[in-house]
Amino acid sequence: MRIMSENNFIQIDQFDNTLVFRHKSPFIRFMRMYEDQIVIEFSENPIAMSGQRRDVYRLARMIEYASRNNSQE
Repeated sequence: MRIMSENNFIQIDQFDNTLVFRHKSPFIRFMRMYEDQIVIEFSENPIAMSGQRRDVYRLARMIEYASRNNSQE
């Protein structure tokens, strides 16, 4: 959740094993033609993410880096 909020995403929905986020900025949402939704499904291992490729890739790397640092500490 911290990584998503640091990257200006807010949670808009939550299901049993799924979190749905969208960008906070109306301008960014407009520029992306309102296709800014990121869906994280954590029912399986590994976690599945869907959304715009560059956002998903960037956020996945940030989550991976943060989880690696937590496991080393």
